Amino acid sequence: VGYTDETLSRRRRLFLGALLAEESMEVLQAIGTESYNIFHTVSYIENNATHNWKYGLQAGYLSKLQQLFGPNTKVSVDYYVTASNSTSTDDFSLRNNALQREGNTLRWKMNGMTKGDVAIVADADATFSRDFLRALQICDFPELRPGQTCDQSMVSGVTLAFEGSPMCPAGEGKRGVYPSAVLGECVDRIGGDASASRRRAESEWRDDIHVDRTEGYGTSQNHSLLEKEGVIGSTTTDSNYPLWSAADIRLSNAGKLYTSSAGSAIGYHFRNFIMSWNEIHIREADSDLAVGADCALGKGSGIRSSFSRRTGYSMPVHYLNQDVRMARHRQWRSIVKKGKNHVNV
Repeated sequence: VGYTDETLSRRRRLFLGALLAEESMEVLQAIGTESYNIFHTVSYIENNATHNWKYGLQAGYLSKLQQLFGPNTKVSVDYYVTASNSTSTDDFSLRNNALQREGNTLRWKMNGMTKGDVAIVADADATFSRDFLRALQICDFPELRPGQTCDQSMVSGVTLAFEGSPMCPAGEGKRGVYPSAVLGECVDRIGGDASASRRRAESEWRDDIHVDRTEGYGTSQNHSLLEKEGVIGSTTTDSNYPLWSAADIRLSNAGKLYTSSAGSAIGYHFRNFIMSWNEIHIREADSDLAVGADCALGKGSGIRSSFSRRTGYSMPVHYLNQDVRMARHRQWRSIVKKGKNHVNV
């Protein structure tokens, strides 16, 4: 696994940051059950590009969302809209996401995040397993020890994807690297030297003050120009690497990729847990959706219509209840049957 059994004298506080778009309450309930009463803060930024605005502006949705994570967790849905200096239209959706993730770090700071806390950045439909979240709180991870250089100071996890239903876990090829955790001292606005000169330097290291680092200033972990300019040393020892924005954490492949002791996933990705065939029409180009549809209809060889606690795997807490998972699978099958006459699934 890579971390020791040694436990800490004080539990680390965990702060989650994610963007909300068209995720169903089904997905959010699964995420909330997995992490019930674990997070100190859950910060959602509702994506203004979708124009749904349902979680923050409609009291019923927000109230239910706040209850999903337990009474000990502060849950917020914020709107953060800023402007990019770039005129490029390349990768607009990723750039827009990066801009909005800045709202997560602002919320973390507002809620009292410190250098000793842990920031977790994920998509709204993905999570670490409950067991791994507990490990992040109490176990000794080299990447989360105080005094980090903030170079490779990230913990990431392999996730097991489910396509439309908990009865449709994807095969080995459908795993993805999703949630990532970084110690607070390496997070923008929380750790490191927050002097005005340092923040000006940080802004000069990016193509756009809000988004990407330029080549040699940290993009793809290339720090060659920072080394040349003497900002950091030629080795990681005693060097002060750039702080991580929420977008940096989400997009970077730095640090260590963790699995269970058996080499299996330590997180889950609930893909395409949609609630109506109208959403299938929106997603008709999604090849993963087609795989999940095959599972619902009992055809295709790339996926199993099953749910089992196999050796080395932990499965999502929310769907350990047979009635709950079968209800979702029946719902998914009904959605696919209604939608197959409208799209090619």
